[in-house]
Amino acid sequence: MLDIIFINGAPGIGKSTISKLLSLKLDSPLFEFGWIPEFQNKGFERMGYKEEEAFSFENLSLVLHNYVRH
Repeated sequence: MLDIIFINGAPGIGKSTISKLLSLKLDSPLFEFGWIPEFQNKGFERMGYKEEEAFSFENLSLVLHNYVRH
């Protein structure tokens, strides 16, 4: 069984820092929400914050699903 850790919170509270430390300690991959190209809306019509967040989370879920499957 594979465990997945999601870290969520307000900007500037240390999510990236703790994620990087956990990734090193657990010798596991790290996927950051902002890495998803669609999150930056390049070449797409601008979305509202909630739509953009839902769209990005859906894409991140697909990345994780494929990682687990392979």
